[in-house]
Amino acid sequence: MRMEQKFAVKIQPEKVDALYEEFQQWYSTLCLFHDEILFFDRLINSYVFVPHTSDFFERLENYRNRIWHSKEEIITLKKALKMHKRGIAGMLECDDESCDILFYQKHEQLKKTIEAYTKKSRNLRNEIFNYAASILKNRKSKPSSQIMHYPLNHLEGRDFLTAP
Repeated sequence: MRMEQKFAVKIQPEKVDALYEEFQQWYSTLCLFHDEILFFDRLINSYVFVPHTSDFFERLENYRNRIWHSKEEIITLKKALKMHKRGIAGMLECDDESCDILFYQKHEQLKKTIEAYTKKSRNLRNEIFNYAASILKNRKSKPSSQIMHYPLNHLEGRDFLTAP
């Protein structure tokens, strides 16, 4: 059902409530994805993911690049949503049906954009989890004498029980 048809029989306050509820769902989803992206950024940059082959290095760089772009996209989408929220509030003042239709078209376009981002973000998440699982599986299958240990030179000699 098209958005215009979905809201055609509702009175203005009910339309605004329905739009605002959808806005809140979108914003909540973006906040969740933002937290996930920060987690993945820290995970990918952790010592666990030190690349030991050129293939691993290339994949890691690909993930880092996609994470960076995802962060930028979230910022852009959040700004668009904040502007959209103002438009929802302004609908109470709009008595003209053509004003409503134009807003619904923008709403639907924003919905498609957020759905596309959601799909892309889920794909990235799945790829990173699979990558992490393969690395951890490879490390688990090797005897501990074959696992490369990376010294933490910057931490040597520090007493972690006392304040710096």
